[in-house]
Amino acid sequence: MIDIFLPIFAVAVAGAAIAGSIRILQYYQREEDSRFGAGCLCKAIVVASLTLAFLLVVLLPLDVRNTRPGPGIPGLMAVLWRVAFSLLAAFAFVIVPGAAFYDEVEGDDTVQRKGRHVCCSLGFTVFISAAIIGISYPFLGDVALPVQKYT
Repeated sequence: MIDIFLPIFAVAVAGAAIAGSIRILQYYQREEDSRFGAGCLCKAIVVASLTLAFLLVVLLPLDVRNTRPGPGIPGLMAVLWRVAFSLLAAFAFVIVPGAAFYDEVEGDDTVQRKGRHVCCSLGFTVFISAAIIGISYPFLGDVALPVQKYT
């Protein structure tokens, strides 16, 4: 029998995360962007990224709960962690910087090719991020934590 509390809790936490993200966006947005239609894409990206951050925090207790023996889908948490961190990387290195670059040139008439400017800036950001990760991974990629087992 499936534990009915977990899906109800997951839906409630996701709804609370979305509502909290929208409230944070309303509180911190600029005065000129306070209209409903102004910058809808950027607002949606901000709400999605904040919601993702809130839901990543909830994954740890969910993982702890799913380590107990009982009914469930084996291997589900490994897939959820992989998907969550892949989405986090996509948001951190591509989606959020791309939205920021787009927001910078949206009303600027001096930039002739706005799409090209955004793509070049985003390409430079991805290149620098990949270089930093590629250089630091060989040095910081292995961790040895001392663990003691108590019986």
